Amino acid sequence: MLFMMLLTGADIVGRLIGRPIPGTYELVSFAGGVIAGLAMPATALARAHVVVDLMTANLSARASRWVQRATRATGIAVLGVMTWGIVGVGNDLRGSGEVSAVLALPFYPVAYGMACAFFVSALAMLAAGAAAGSGRDE
Repeated sequence: MLFMMLLTGADIVGRLIGRPIPGTYELVSFAGGVIAGLAMPATALARAHVVVDLMTANLSARASRWVQRATRATGIAVLGVMTWGIVGVGNDLRGSGEVSAVLALPFYPVAYGMACAFFVSALAMLAAGAAAGSGRDE
């Protein structure tokens, strides 16, 4: 994030003096994808996702556990589908040789990085479910 901020600031100053930094938009876009990708598994591992319990607050403990399990299973399934889909996108990007306009950076490593992040997030949710099932944490 600091890299993105410093690069953007330097580009703004460069534009003011007539010497912008080529590829700033591309680098900031790639870095944003990496940051978003890394934030997902970190948040899942820390179990820091936002929880809105308007509907589950009045459920019994047993019903609440079932809702949590169903939600976790749905999340794992969605992340699995997203992993599979973005790997396909990465394969397509690699096969086509698509690169960014100014710096000619390939797009596929970012897609594969995002797929890894989705996969690790699914594993973190699976581990949290296993821990909850063993009674260690819920």
